[in-house]
Amino acid sequence: MSGQVCWILLTIFFISVGAVPYDDDRDDIVRPCDRDDLDCIRKFFASRRHCTPPRGRVPDPYLRDSNILNFIDFNMTVIDVNSHIRGLNGKINEFHLNKRTNQMVFAVSFKKIDVATEKSVVYHHRKGQVPIVTSDWSRVIYRRTLITTTTPLLPTIDFRYTVVSAYSEEGNPAYGFGPGIYTHPSPIVQKNIASYIANPELTVRNALATEARSFIRIFVQNVICGYNVVFINKNTSNLIMTVNFKAIRKYNEVSDFYFHRVGKEPLVTSDFSNVTYGPTIITAVIPFKHGLDLQNAMITSYITDGNPSYTIGPRVYANPDPDLQNVYGTLINDTATSTQEAFFTEGPFFFRTFLQYTICDFGIREN
Repeated sequence: MSGQVCWILLTIFFISVGAVPYDDDRDDIVRPCDRDDLDCIRKFFASRRHCTPPRGRVPDPYLRDSNILNFIDFNMTVIDVNSHIRGLNGKINEFHLNKRTNQMVFAVSFKKIDVATEKSVVYHHRKGQVPIVTSDWSRVIYRRTLITTTTPLLPTIDFRYTVVSAYSEEGNPAYGFGPGIYTHPSPIVQKNIASYIANPELTVRNALATEARSFIRIFVQNVICGYNVVFINKNTSNLIMTVNFKAIRKYNEVSDFYFHRVGKEPLVTSDFSNVTYGPTIITAVIPFKHGLDLQNAMITSYITDGNPSYTIGPRVYANPDPDLQNVYGTLINDTATSTQEAFFTEGPFFFRTFLQYTICDFGIREN
């Protein structure tokens, strides 16, 4: 659940700030917190926007479902799918407000960011033709990287207008990718990949132009301030809303399990069940061209832990039927798949319930 992000801080912090002295302070610099005081920085953010309690640390690895990288100097666009990112628990390097320019500066340094991607889809652009598409796994390691954000202090602190920049001390990162990316007979593909390999500093500069925004967003959301994301994509007329849940606990007094069989009626068993899902991010893409079209919303979910805690009453699996035992065994032994399948229906239900009880009561209530 990556992509364009809208951060909204509800009020401005600018007056009566308990400044923290630094030798390089100027009259126009205000430091509301020491840069090593995480609790103070969290309170600063929380007092000025609706934050949910952050995890405190970025999961390591952090699973990012997708991200788009534009390598404009190489005529390529890369879509990374399922990236396992390590090393995002960086150290805050700078945090201050500039009264003269009316900007907030927030910078974080990272020793090593390791991005291992299950599938990188590479679009090799051509003049007047559709791109050539190749794909395979990829991995890149950025070392000693400093990411700086500069945010204008409008009536509120609005991260939609944040400028993100990144500086990597090591311009020749370790990287690798599978043969499916470069084993294509087209001379365009061969030229693009050869240029990519021969210019590591330019490659890093292109990659960090988009990766830096993703990295800093993940850091802030997990370490400083959990938040919900809402924005409208003008190109598609879709409203995008992301909701973060620290944990979702569901208890069912009675759960009916239908074990389907080929050419037969299903076996039905029932008992109590309960499940606790860990940190969960649910994203809704809602058509907004002619008003809010919730009926045609597309809901996707991302769960940090694919092995939730659950309990199922014994009557569910007491039946000795071999078909039932086989299906039940698969259910409990592959909880990651079971959870993924459950959220095809659970995700929309959880999102609808959140929306109706916290944002917009659209009049349909269950007894």
